Amino acid sequence: MSLLKEALTFATGILILVAFIVPMVGLAVGLPVNAPVLTANGVELPQIAPFASSLVATSSTVWDVVMNFDQDISTPAVVADGTPSFDFTNGTLQVVNDCGDANAKTYCFTYVPPSGIEAAVFWFFRVSGAANAANDYMATTTYRFIVDTAGPILSFTGVASTELPTVEGDSSFGSATVNITFSDASLSRTYQTTAAGGFWSLTLQPGDELPPGTYSIVAIGIDQYQNIGAPIVTSVTVPDTIPPVLAESAAIASSTNTTPSYTFTSSEFANLAYGGGCASQTLTAATGTNTIVFDALVPGDYPFCIITPTDGASNVGATLNVTAFTIALPPASNIPTDKDQCKKNGWKTFTNPSFKNQGDCVSFVEKKDHDDEDRMESDKKDKDDKERKNEDERQKKDQGNRDNRDSRRHN
Repeated sequence: MSLLKEALTFATGILILVAFIVPMVGLAVGLPVNAPVLTANGVELPQIAPFASSLVATSSTVWDVVMNFDQDISTPAVVADGTPSFDFTNGTLQVVNDCGDANAKTYCFTYVPPSGIEAAVFWFFRVSGAANAANDYMATTTYRFIVDTAGPILSFTGVASTELPTVEGDSSFGSATVNITFSDASLSRTYQTTAAGGFWSLTLQPGDELPPGTYSIVAIGIDQYQNIGAPIVTSVTVPDTIPPVLAESAAIASSTNTTPSYTFTSSEFANLAYGGGCASQTLTAATGTNTIVFDALVPGDYPFCIITPTDGASNVGATLNVTAFTIALPPASNIPTDKDQCKKNGWKTFTNPSFKNQGDCVSFVEKKDHDDEDRMESDKKDKDDKERKNEDERQKKDQGNRDNRDSRRHN
């Protein structure tokens, strides 16, 4: 009995030893490959919550991604980016290669995130399919990061048309920086504001008034990752509320000139209206210096002449009061009436008309005498013709009266 007991005890010990050793061997053979440590530009991406990573892929991102395994890998991993909710169909497969070294534990790929993602979303790498030489495979593992590759989406909600315009709008990113540019052919100004709760607004301040005209307004949003959004465009028309201003450049000197010139300046193009006894055929003024000619004036004083400007926006400017001036009577005629007046340098004393020499003066008197004679003869002829005509008419009238009387007697 003791031999049998010993044999049974030994057999039992062998069974217990085998039962202990076999599971240990099973654990050492056919175990799955551990998930690698994945780094993007040297920053480790997390696999499980809490996700401590703040790594963000933006519109300018190009990452060098390295997968570090704890054993040699003979079958490279398959890597896709995207989100689990779309089963990673919203991303792309990455091109995984050896890192260019002799280390079979490391594999690499270059990552460029998808464009047009706004606003920031959680994004993932899904890594699967890596195996060692014994064809032990890793379990599918995801790594999380943030993707935001588009700038804020802006829209205009209102524009106030004044010389200090207000521009308002919405932003897809609640605290976007918004650059706003006003421009036309001769002016360009850029201002900056910050959205609050997705709403942004800008009002130009005194000193930044826009001149009258139509301006393009371009707004561009920038998010917290410096992604620049697409520009949006509208326009604003600043009304002209400023009247034209006229200013006298020089007063009119008193003279016998009945159509005097007058010079003044205008702050802008304007239509002109005249009053106070003066008028002109010039009905508009250009920006800058203008010279007009008054219509013919009779001799006398002109203290009340005015010019009133009106611009293209119907703004009426202040009346320009023309400094008082006088149109003088022309001097009395001073002409020689006898040839003797031309002698002994007498011809030099005449100014209206003036003469070149004594002969010129004598010729003037002779011509005037001749002209006077001709005029007298013409006047006498006209008088005689008129008297003959009147006599003929009188005789015809008398004859008519006699004929009427004779006719009545016969009847």
